[in-house]
Amino acid sequence: MDSDSKKVADNANAVDDKKRIIEKKKRVYLFFLSCFVLAFMTSSYLLISHELEKERAREKLEKIREERHALLMEKREEVRENAVDEQKRLHRKSAQIQKEKDREKKKNAHALHKRTETKSFDTFFDNNSDFVAWISQKDARIDHPLMYHESDPTYYLRRDFNGNYSLSGTPFLDIRTVLDEGSNQKEVQHPTVHIIYGHNMEDGTMFSNLHIFENVDMIKKSEPIILETKNYEYKYKIFASLRIEEYTKKADYVYNKTSFHGEEDYNDYIDFIKEHAFSISDDIPDYGDDVLLLFTCSSHKKRGRQVLLASRIVD
Repeated sequence: MDSDSKKVADNANAVDDKKRIIEKKKRVYLFFLSCFVLAFMTSSYLLISHELEKERAREKLEKIREERHALLMEKREEVRENAVDEQKRLHRKSAQIQKEKDREKKKNAHALHKRTETKSFDTFFDNNSDFVAWISQKDARIDHPLMYHESDPTYYLRRDFNGNYSLSGTPFLDIRTVLDEGSNQKEVQHPTVHIIYGHNMEDGTMFSNLHIFENVDMIKKSEPIILETKNYEYKYKIFASLRIEEYTKKADYVYNKTSFHGEEDYNDYIDFIKEHAFSISDDIPDYGDDVLLLFTCSSHKKRGRQVLLASRIVD
């Protein structure tokens, strides 16, 4: 009996152990199943969230594109409207400039007519005390009154002979130099540089044709520059053409040289012109010859200037 009871007890214990093992395996299986389900759900959530985020990003991008497109269309329309307005403005400005040019031509024609009416310049001196000479040069079609206003160096930059507003202005003499009315003879002791300024007009007036002397052959066969004052007629032989840019050392030297401190200084000046000239002839001035400079604007640089140099022809 004891032996049988023991066997029964052992069998019961074995069954209980097997049940516990099975139960434990179930719990482990359920744990891993729960982990898998949780992982699957988490992954699914993250995947769906990612796709939703991508869709929101696409929607935002599309919205931005639509806004950009709308802005571009608005900008294009604005540009188109501005272009139309600018075209109208330029048309009006062009018409205004043309009217101004027509008025200038009439004024110039009237001045030239007045000049040919008389051999003297008494009328000009009587009408305006700033009038100092008549400047002419056939090749460049220069034929204008020359002004000098001591208290305002650029007074005639945008004024006509009578002091009224003028787009083309009137050629004027640098206030640092004065035309000598004392003699037409060579004065070795006091050679001078005279500087005259004039606009480069699109209609071919004033000093707009100075560029033709960039050809050295044109310099060699050129007519002289003539300055007709109240008492004398001065002639200058063109010998060089120079290009400069404002606010440079070269320009400062050319602008500021209006007199000389002896022969060496004069020769240094001529050597400088030889070195920097755009074109130059062999007929170089000698010490004692006055030098005349005609200045105008040039398009070769943003602040470009064209300079024509001539030496005085003496008796």
